[in-house]
Formats: sequence, structure tokens, C-alpha cells
Amino acid sequence: MDNKYSSENKSARDLVDNNRAIEVDPNRFSGMPVIKGTRFPVPQLIVEIGEGEKSIKELAENYDLDFDKIQLLFHDLADYIATAKIKHRDMAKGIAEELKE
Repeated sequence: MDNKYSSENKSARDLVDNNRAIEVDPNRFSGMPVIKGTRFPVPQLIVEIGEGEKSIKELAENYDLDFDKIQLLFHDLADYIATAKIKHRDMAKGIAEELKE
């Protein structure tokens, strides 16, 4: 099976596959996650928002990005983080139970 994501990176693959605003193509932008339909790197967006000097709306205007797509990206990231937390918690509980046996 031709897979553009490494098997060790299943969590990242799940995020991209289920995300409506992020795309990754190993042949474009060195495989860095970008906002769908653009060449704008997701890590750069997160860093710039984290620096707090510009709002999401200002970044969207300055870089000609779709404001709604940026909001969707953060909603999908939040869903992914919540789901990953539950998966890891359940996995840890299962391991703990096995160790008790």
C-alpha cells in the first residue's frame, strides 16, 4: 500500500486524514502540514497566533487566508486533542490492568 505517512506517525496521519483544513503532501512544501488550498504552514500559523501580536482575523487578512478555514482548523485540532487524550487514557488503563494480572 502506498502511504504518504509513516506508520510510526499514526496520530499525525489520523489528524490530517480527519481534518477539514489541513493537508500534507510529501511532494509539496517538503511534506509540511499546510492550510488546505494554500502553501501556508500550519506551524507558522500556530506560532504567530501564540506570539499574540496578531489576531486570527489579522493573520487571515495579512496572508490572504480564509478566516473560516483557520477557525475550522482549530476546531479540528481541539477535537483531535480531546480524542487523543481519551485514547491514551484508555490505553494506559488497559496497560495498568494487564500489569495487575
